[in-house]
Amino acid sequence: MKIGMPILIEVPDMIQTVKLCEELGLSFIELNMNIPEFCHETLSSELVRNLSARESIEFTLHLPEEIDLASFHPAIRQAHMARCLEAIRWAHEAGICLINMHIHSGIYFTLSKRKIWIYDKYQRQFLDNVTSALDILLKAAKTRV
Repeated sequence: MKIGMPILIEVPDMIQTVKLCEELGLSFIELNMNIPEFCHETLSSELVRNLSARESIEFTLHLPEEIDLASFHPAIRQAHMARCLEAIRWAHEAGICLINMHIHSGIYFTLSKRKIWIYDKYQRQFLDNVTSALDILLKAAKTRV
């Protein structure tokens, strides 16, 4: 079993985070793309790969929370897919083998006595969109292994 740590918002520095991980005796660090310093436009895949090899620490990648593969707006869904595909390419270059994402819960409508979640109301379309997106992302990830 491996035990790791997430990037800490209080320590948005890669080298300090690696040192903390080592001090705690942990095996990996989850790079969270919600923090600007850990987006692939900012963080060098070469640095991650080199740190991993030199310090014997693995890295995983956490996609941004706002990624919504089920969006009912095709242009928004395509933009989120493009971001995921960019992250897959970057992770491969960085030697990262695990990407974590949360399925977006969607929006809700507040009524006088309850909330109605859009993805509950349109469950079939939600499932179709998510399934289709995950099929594409999994194929992309497997071709980079």
